[in-house]
Amino acid sequence: MRKVTSLGIGFMIGATLGVVLVLVFAPATGEKLRRYLQDGYRDTLADARAAAAARRQEMEADLARRIKG
Repeated sequence: MRKVTSLGIGFMIGATLGVVLVLVFAPATGEKLRRYLQDGYRDTLADARAAAAARRQEMEADLARRIKG
């Protein structure tokens, strides 16, 4: 569980740093930048949800095998 927490904290710090760097060095206008960040957020959220669903299925299958065996 500690590894998952560390990974989550590291991800959040990296994401925050990435956003700050994009805001500082972006050549795009404010509206384009906001749209780009929103699209990136939606894509990342969709990827995370898909990965979580896949991992949940793996864990449920592993649990079912352990209960049977």
